[in-house]
Amino acid sequence: MGAESQSVARAVDILELLAENGSLGVRDIARRMTLSPTIVHRLLSTLASTGFAEQAPDTQKYRIGYRAFRIGCSFLSQNDLDRASTPELVALAEQHQVNSFLGVLRDHAVVYLKVVKSNGPIAINNAPGSLALPHSTAFGKVLLAALSDKQVAEVMGREPYKKLTRKTKVSLRALLSELREIRVTGIAISDEENLPNVYSVGAAVRDASGAVVASLSGAVPRQGLHKRDIDNLCVLVKNAADSVSRKMGAPPASLATRGARA
Repeated sequence: MGAESQSVARAVDILELLAENGSLGVRDIARRMTLSPTIVHRLLSTLASTGFAEQAPDTQKYRIGYRAFRIGCSFLSQNDLDRASTPELVALAEQHQVNSFLGVLRDHAVVYLKVVKSNGPIAINNAPGSLALPHSTAFGKVLLAALSDKQVAEVMGREPYKKLTRKTKVSLRALLSELREIRVTGIAISDEENLPNVYSVGAAVRDASGAVVASLSGAVPRQGLHKRDIDNLCVLVKNAADSVSRKMGAPPASLATRGARA
């Protein structure tokens, strides 16, 4: 790799670190990238001078700049998912007090495309562009369920998977068993598997070909949640996902639940 290509790759890595962590100092970034602080400082100075990063005056730490944010917004604005999903996500949050999310699978993680917070008691720290684990989240399981078992194994990698709570499933066998059920019901559940006291439901969003292109999920507090509430949440999320799919041109037949794939 040439010197210029290496610098570009390192700058992209820095932007990803800032996107995932909010804000970081020079030494924090240097340690995570195993680079000298001098090199990191030079890269950050270039990113800051071009608007892709900015330095907080009070902490001297760096964060994502306005130009990087504009590029991310451009991705969403050119994506029909944004226009199709926003009304449904807002309705879940404002009318039903359900924190709502839209995500896609990229490499080995789920990327949050949209996050709409309700006025409920759950504190949501996720932001568009942040990452989540597919095996512990409802919308992640939906996306895994759209893959074959072999593809799931490839995406998930080595076992045991990361355990976020005492309920997180950490084996391929347990995960595949749940995915088979999701393929039948069309609904994925994360019952305190990603965060304590958070219950979430996910459903697939399909495009005009009927393929799964994203997943929509809703999260509420687990404490005090009764079966009637869970059933209602499942209906709300599935209806919202199906509505987005219809706006994306999905054939009606594709919105019916499908059988398991091997």
